[in-house]
Amino acid sequence: MAKVHPTRAAAENVAILHYHRPDGNYQGWGLHLWGDVATPTEWATPLQPAGEDGFGVHFRVPLTEGAKNVSYIIHKGDERDLPDNQALDLTAAGHEVWRVAATEGHLLPQPPARGADADLSKSADHVVTDVLQAMEILRSER
Repeated sequence: MAKVHPTRAAAENVAILHYHRPDGNYQGWGLHLWGDVATPTEWATPLQPAGEDGFGVHFRVPLTEGAKNVSYIIHKGDERDLPDNQALDLTAAGHEVWRVAATEGHLLPQPPARGADADLSKSADHVVTDVLQAMEILRSER
């Protein structure tokens, strides 16, 4: 039986990092990589973007078998996009993320909401009960 993967990137055993710079200037920006990557990079020779689209550029990072974490720094020479090293937890975020320059965290995917409970049986059961009671009253008046 063939294995089912949640995304094409997971099926191809790569991580895809989409990167947007508001100034639109991607010249010289690359990824310094280590961790569960097939080919760690040297600082002076970062991984270059694999392509460009309406969002910005994207990097395609080949992974080791069973990869869980990719550590990286987006940089241009000695200029870092963010001061701290970054990490992609493949089990939590998946194999494809979207980043905006100089902004912590991922634009997408977003972590699950921690606010209101989406279980309608908990948050709206009184409304459903009231509606059903109203419908029963209307039926009995006919």
